[in-house]
Amino acid sequence: MIRLGVRFGWLLAIFGAAIALTTGLLVYRQHARDDAAQVLLERADDLSWKNDWAAADPLYAEAEQLFTRQGRPSQALYAHVSRFVLRADEEEISPLLVELCHRSSENVVF
Repeated sequence: MIRLGVRFGWLLAIFGAAIALTTGLLVYRQHARDDAAQVLLERADDLSWKNDWAAADPLYAEAEQLFTRQGRPSQALYAHVSRFVLRADEEEISPLLVELCHRSSENVVF
C-alpha cells in the first residue's frame, strides 16, 4: 500500500514538472515572437539611418504585420509611416498624407 502511494507521488511530481516545463516553454515562445517584431524594427531603423531604405522597407513591412497581429497599433503605425520615405520617391505625397490622417484617427496611443 505504501509503495502505491510513493509511486503515485512520483507520478504527480513528474506530471507537475511536465506542466511547468510546458507552460514555461509557451511563455518563452510568445516572448520570442514579441521580440521578433522589435528586432525587425530596430534592424530596419539601423538600415534607414544608413540611408539603405530599399533594404529597410521589407523589414518595416514585416514588423508592421507582426505588431498588428500582436495588437500593438502604435508600433505598427511607426513601422508603416517609416516606409513613407521610400514610397514618396514613387508616389505623390498627398495620398500618403491622407493615409496617415486616416490611420491616426484609429485611436492609436503614442
